[in-house]
Amino acid sequence: MSQHWYCALTGAPRYTMTGKNGKERNTTLRDAKANPGTLVPSVSTINGQLSKDGLNTWLQSEAIKAATENPRGLQEEEKDYVARILELAKKKSQ
Repeated sequence: MSQHWYCALTGAPRYTMTGKNGKERNTTLRDAKANPGTLVPSVSTINGQLSKDGLNTWLQSEAIKAATENPRGLQEEEKDYVARILELAKKKSQ
Protein backbone atom coordinates (compact mmCIF):
# COMPACT_ATOMS: atom_id res chain seq x y z
CA MET A 1 0.00 0.00 0.00
CA SER A 2 1.35 3.39 -0.96
CA GLN A 3 1.40 5.98 1.78
CA HIS A 4 2.28 9.64 1.70
CA TRP A 5 3.85 11.38 4.65
CA TYR A 6 3.98 15.06 5.59
CA CYS A 7 5.99 17.23 7.95
CA ALA A 8 4.05 17.53 11.21
CA LEU A 9 5.09 21.16 11.68
CA THR A 10 4.72 22.69 8.21
CA GLY A 11 2.53 20.20 6.35
CA ALA A 12 5.12 20.00 3.58
CA PRO A 13 5.21 16.66 1.75
CA ARG A 14 7.92 14.20 2.70
CA TYR A 15 7.45 11.66 -0.08
CA THR A 16 11.08 10.56 0.02
CA MET A 17 13.94 10.31 2.48
CA THR A 18 17.65 9.66 2.15
CA GLY A 19 18.51 6.09 3.09
CA LYS A 20 21.60 4.84 4.91
CA ASN A 21 23.24 4.23 1.55
CA GLY A 22 22.80 7.91 0.65
CA LYS A 23 20.16 7.23 -2.01
CA GLU A 24 16.70 8.71 -2.03
CA ARG A 25 13.81 6.30 -1.34
CA ASN A 26 10.11 6.45 -0.51
CA THR A 27 9.22 7.43 3.05
CA THR A 28 7.81 4.54 5.07
CA LEU A 29 6.04 3.86 8.35
CA ARG A 30 9.42 2.81 9.72
CA ASP A 31 10.71 6.33 9.06
CA ALA A 32 7.73 7.84 10.88
CA LYS A 33 8.31 5.57 13.87
CA ALA A 34 12.02 6.39 13.91
CA ASN A 35 11.21 10.13 13.92
CA PRO A 36 8.27 10.47 16.32
CA GLY A 37 6.36 13.72 16.06
CA THR A 38 8.00 14.81 12.80
CA LEU A 39 5.96 12.89 10.21
CA VAL A 40 2.21 12.48 9.87
CA PRO A 41 0.25 10.34 7.38
CA SER A 42 -1.92 11.84 4.68
CA VAL A 43 -5.66 12.27 5.18
CA SER A 44 -6.37 9.61 2.55
CA THR A 45 -4.13 7.14 4.40
CA ILE A 46 -6.09 7.74 7.61
CA ASN A 47 -9.47 7.53 5.86
CA GLY A 48 -8.46 4.23 4.28
CA GLN A 49 -8.03 2.74 7.76
CA LEU A 50 -11.36 3.94 9.14
CA SER A 51 -14.30 1.63 9.56
CA LYS A 52 -16.66 1.41 6.61
CA ASP A 53 -20.01 1.45 8.45
CA GLY A 54 -22.18 0.50 5.49
CA LEU A 55 -19.92 -2.39 4.53
CA ASN A 56 -19.67 -3.63 8.11
CA THR A 57 -23.47 -3.57 8.48
CA TRP A 58 -23.90 -5.53 5.25
CA LEU A 59 -21.31 -8.13 6.29
CA GLN A 60 -22.97 -8.58 9.67
CA SER A 61 -26.37 -8.90 8.00
CA GLU A 62 -25.04 -11.63 5.73
CA ALA A 63 -23.67 -13.54 8.72
CA ILE A 64 -27.03 -13.28 10.51
CA LYS A 65 -28.89 -14.46 7.41
CA ALA A 66 -26.49 -17.39 7.03
CA ALA A 67 -27.09 -18.35 10.67
CA THR A 68 -30.88 -18.21 10.37
CA GLU A 69 -30.88 -20.18 7.11
CA ASN A 70 -28.40 -22.81 8.38
CA PRO A 71 -29.23 -24.00 11.90
CA ARG A 72 -26.63 -25.55 14.13
CA GLY A 73 -26.40 -29.32 13.94
CA LEU A 74 -27.24 -31.33 17.07
CA GLN A 75 -23.69 -32.64 17.44
CA GLU A 76 -21.96 -29.56 16.00
CA GLU A 77 -19.56 -27.76 18.31
CA GLU A 78 -20.16 -24.01 18.68
CA LYS A 79 -16.74 -23.09 17.25
CA ASP A 80 -17.39 -25.35 14.22
CA TYR A 81 -20.82 -23.81 13.72
CA VAL A 82 -19.46 -20.27 13.91
CA ALA A 83 -16.69 -21.14 11.45
CA ARG A 84 -19.25 -22.67 9.05
CA ILE A 85 -21.53 -19.63 9.23
CA LEU A 86 -18.65 -17.22 8.71
CA GLU A 87 -17.51 -19.23 5.70
CA LEU A 88 -21.02 -19.14 4.20
CA ALA A 89 -21.24 -15.37 4.76
CA LYS A 90 -17.76 -14.91 3.26
CA LYS A 91 -18.78 -16.80 0.11
CA LYS A 92 -21.74 -14.42 -0.29
CA SER A 93 -19.44 -11.39 -0.06
CA GLN A 94 -17.21 -12.73 -2.81
